[in-house]
Amino acid sequence: TTYRNLLYIYPQSLNFANRQGSARNITVKVQFMYGEDPSNAMPVS
Repeated sequence: TTYRNLLYIYPQSLNFANRQGSARNITVKVQFMYGEDPSNAMPVS
């Protein structure tokens, strides 16, 4: 048996208004889902 896991990252919003200097920090929110509809988001335990 072979399992293949893929992680797709899509930005929901970007805000560069408060960017100072050359900071390149990125915050990522990971949400596990069992379908593409937002109502299919899995609860956090």
